[in-house]
Amino acid sequence: MKGFVNPDDAAIAVKHGVDGVIVSNHGGRQLDRGQSTIAPLYKLVPEFGNKLKIMIDGGMYSGADIAACLACGADFAFMGRTPMFGVCALGRYGGHHTFEMLKKQLQQVMEQVGCERVRDLRNHLIPESVPV
Repeated sequence: MKGFVNPDDAAIAVKHGVDGVIVSNHGGRQLDRGQSTIAPLYKLVPEFGNKLKIMIDGGMYSGADIAACLACGADFAFMGRTPMFGVCALGRYGGHHTFEMLKKQLQQVMEQVGCERVRDLRNHLIPESVPV
C-alpha cells in the first residue's frame, strides 16, 4: 500500500495482513509544505521494519538521497522525476544515463563511508537526527 506517513496507518496495514508499505507524500504536489518522506520512514522502521517491507517514494534526486533512505531502513527506494528528467534531456538514452549516474553517486557515498554492500548502509550511515 502506498501513502503511509504515520504509525497508526502502518499498524492498521499489519492488522489487515499487508506485506509492504510505501512511505510517500505522493510527490508533495498537493501540499507544498507537507512532511518529507524520510522523516516518517525514520519513525516507521524501528516499529514495523520486522513486520512489513518498508519502501519509500518521493523527494530523492541523487545517489546520496538513496543512500540516506537505505540507511534509515528502507528496503527499496522508488524514483519518478529523476529518470523522467533524464529522458526529457537525452531522449531514449536518458533513463539509462540517469540510472548510471545514480549508481555512481551511490557507489561514491558507499566508498566515502567505507561500506562494501548496500545492505550495510544502516551500519555506516545512520543520521543523528532527521528533520521533521
